[in-house]
Amino acid sequence: MQSFTLAQLERAIQYWLSYHDQARLYHNSSDGVRQVQLLTALHERMLEQRLGAIDLDQISSAEFAAFGCLFGVPPARPGA
Repeated sequence: MQSFTLAQLERAIQYWLSYHDQARLYHNSSDGVRQVQLLTALHERMLEQRLGAIDLDQISSAEFAAFGCLFGVPPARPGA
């Protein structure tokens, strides 16, 4: 079973924060805000439960999609 660690989660959050900053600069509609919200909530949940990692079957499909940046998957454009 594959899982994601806190370090990977923190890396994904940093990616989406920087993506959001770049989107604001260039007025891009796909700005990463939703991904940051999802992953920040997951991060808080993991800290509350004192989890060092979380299995794939414990996260939503939206949270999993937000982790795509760790595997070089580019963000999807709205309507694409």
